[in-house]
Amino acid sequence: MLGQLTMEAPFRNPTLLAKMAATLDVVTGGRAILSVGAGWHKGEFNSYGYDYGSKRSRAWRLDEAAEIIKLMWMEETPSFEGRYYRIREARCSPKPIQKPHMPLMVAGNGERLTLRTVARHGDMSNFAEWVGTPKTFRHKAEVLERHCLRVGRNSEEIRKTWAAFVFIDEDRGRAEEKSKSFFNGSGWTPPTRGLVGDTETVTQRISEYVDEGATFFILSFLGDDWEREARLFRGDVASEFG
Repeated sequence: MLGQLTMEAPFRNPTLLAKMAATLDVVTGGRAILSVGAGWHKGEFNSYGYDYGSKRSRAWRLDEAAEIIKLMWMEETPSFEGRYYRIREARCSPKPIQKPHMPLMVAGNGERLTLRTVARHGDMSNFAEWVGTPKTFRHKAEVLERHCLRVGRNSEEIRKTWAAFVFIDEDRGRAEEKSKSFFNGSGWTPPTRGLVGDTETVTQRISEYVDEGATFFILSFLGDDWEREARLFRGDVASEFG
């Protein structure tokens, strides 16, 4: 599958984004995923000249955008009238190859609005991007379950994903040193629970998320020899999960 984390909904008109994603699905032979979120980095909004707005307004924009994107993929000439977006007999041609449509991932962990949008429109969720613990993952999944009950949807229809930084080595100490070295020089805050350690440690941590309902993992290998580390992961970790 080919996708990204994550397109901020306020950055692009949802009709255009839907058409771009559909074209990518066609080009890749039906292997694309579209991930959208409300956006959170104020500096990024300011750099590009987009209105940051309030947290609530961004969440509502995301909800309307997600609805429009699905309409564009599934209907011939959809119309929509919302608070932030309006479309009239819009067209998306070609349609995505995947049927009934390509997957829409809704990223974000806001419990009142964003997870409600996941329940209403998402085919995939990503509410634990890079950070958190299995306990917090389970809590967000439970909140999503309640939203699904309110909108009359089976939460099992939504693939629950987790994105994680990976620092893996045959020696656990070397993996931990790679993680420390990377984050000390990056200016980023180290994640509270990444995939750091030897193959046994990384396998155990993935198992913890699987036990809490994660079914799809998005991994970023950041070590000094990421290609070798990816091969190590594929051979000694991924193979444990079939």
